[in-house]
Amino acid sequence: MIKKIVTLSIMLSGLYLSGCASVPLASIEEDKSKKEFRLPNDDVSGLYIYRKANLGMALKKTVRINGKEICETADSSYFYLTVSPGQHLIETESEFGYNDAELDTVGGENYYIKQWLRPGVFVGGAHLSIMEKEQAQKDIQKLKLIDITKYNKAIK
Repeated sequence: MIKKIVTLSIMLSGLYLSGCASVPLASIEEDKSKKEFRLPNDDVSGLYIYRKANLGMALKKTVRINGKEICETADSSYFYLTVSPGQHLIETESEFGYNDAELDTVGGENYYIKQWLRPGVFVGGAHLSIMEKEQAQKDIQKLKLIDITKYNKAIK
């Protein structure tokens, strides 16, 4: 009997650790629209920030832009927002603080940042990479759009 309980506990622990984190998703129509990668108006820059399937599927990771928390990401997700042209600091929650990427944007252009995880001491650490348009657009086609309005965090 004890052996069965131990076995069941191990199996349930494995399911818990391998489960997927969830975030609020946008409608299918909005997702399709964002995947057309239309250029924004000249007075703003578009940011696509995405996370492909890799390590840490059960982890959500916070993303900040210019010190403001925008949302949490989950495995196989992305979000889009517009920012003023100029210098921006994009940060992602990591194991012992934040990792960041600096980006200088121009109005009327889209920019792409990949968030990726790697093993850490206690939990996975998140990192950011500025990506080329072609690869990023290909990656994003397989992901789901996060509804960042659910987070009630606006960036200007």
